[in-house]
Amino acid sequence: MIRNGRGIGLGPGLFVAAMVTASLIAILFLGWRVIGLPFAPFDIFDWMTRVLPGRVIALGIGTMVAAIRALHLGPTAEMAKMAEQAMAIIGLFATGLVVGTILFGIIRAFRGRYADGLGLAFGVAVGVPVALISLDVGQTATTPPVAKRIVDYGDLPYVGTAAGPSIPATHPDHWHRYSLGPGRWRGSCFCGAN
Repeated sequence: MIRNGRGIGLGPGLFVAAMVTASLIAILFLGWRVIGLPFAPFDIFDWMTRVLPGRVIALGIGTMVAAIRALHLGPTAEMAKMAEQAMAIIGLFATGLVVGTILFGIIRAFRGRYADGLGLAFGVAVGVPVALISLDVGQTATTPPVAKRIVDYGDLPYVGTAAGPSIPATHPDHWHRYSLGPGRWRGSCFCGAN
């Protein structure tokens, strides 16, 4: 049983970060496949291959090719491309987990106060560099540059805004807002009852 005075660990923050990051990746993927918007994980991975030292890239490629050949996974070029794409998506997911867990820890330290502002600040802190990288690389977008800029600068800050308010609900001091009554939800988001 969890008591209000003790608080809870970072597990719920990690869970919220995982759900928000998975949702972000799904929305970005859908936008890329359906209307040609930029897909940030691939653009960031492409950018990293440009800025990392050549030795690191050569080591990574050599290791990947050796593993593909040793495991007889199929044609090297196709499998290497799939591995790169998987690494890009996993990299964005891992970044979202780390940033979301840090955000949870900070919001937890403030006992849920400033959750909206902190969520927005974290979303902007992560979203603006990602948008700038995506604009610089621009490998995945097939939309006109104006639409690409609107989406790049507009999507990631909202992820932080979505994560911020959901994190205080994981703290015991805030559970009374979301407790179930006799057949009714007392939170403001269900049935309109408070």
